[in-house]
Amino acid sequence: MAWLLVFLIFLATHRLTRLAVADEVPVVKVPRDALIRFLDPTPQQRSADPSAKGHWGNTGRAFAYLLECPWCMSMYIGGVVVFVTALFVSVPAPFLVWIAASSITGLIGNVEARHDQAYELAEIEKRRALAAEVREARR
Repeated sequence: MAWLLVFLIFLATHRLTRLAVADEVPVVKVPRDALIRFLDPTPQQRSADPSAKGHWGNTGRAFAYLLECPWCMSMYIGGVVVFVTALFVSVPAPFLVWIAASSITGLIGNVEARHDQAYELAEIEKRRALAAEVREARR
């Protein structure tokens, strides 16, 4: 039973981290992007909106990075998941489960990034092949 609990903590940490960092669900994406723009506005945003001065400087940039980094965010989310779980059931070696959940989340994130990159490259190749076929058909 303990292994199942640890496995579920790993999965919950991964899913909640992905939700917080990368998902496009508007209820999460809009506030996340607004907070990132507030903490670390781009030069274009600064020139378009004088109120987007970026008062936080390097500190704001660091916090914005933490909001976009799955490895970083998984530490915080993993800690919350382990803490909340420990309120209801006994978690074996909670500190180790917390660190392992963060590591597993980061590793899964790397695999997802490689998969996404391979998918994007395959889509580019499909478009190139289709464009080449269209050019050949026109000749």
